[in-house]
Amino acid sequence: ANEHVAASKALISTTRRQGRPAQMDMKLPAELRYEANEHVAVITLNRPQERNALDERLTLGLQIAVARIKASPALRVVFLTGNGPMFCAGGDPKGFQRMAAAAAE
Repeated sequence: ANEHVAASKALISTTRRQGRPAQMDMKLPAELRYEANEHVAVITLNRPQERNALDERLTLGLQIAVARIKASPALRVVFLTGNGPMFCAGGDPKGFQRMAAAAAE
């Protein structure tokens, strides 16, 4: 979990310094799938066992996906969906507790 908090902080810092989307160079976590063709992108939340609740890895993955979308001017449509029976249960309290603990260090 700590490496994802550090990656998010580095991502924000690098983006501000360089004025470009540093997320483009980052690998997506397994918790998020991203597919795109010429005009359509599909982002799939992939934590069905946790009802696709947002944690630090999924949040970082969404940041990376959004950066890729912003860098692709030909994209016209973005679908956001969830794997499994639920779209998204909201924030994962355990994940946010880990993020807060790591940020306090």
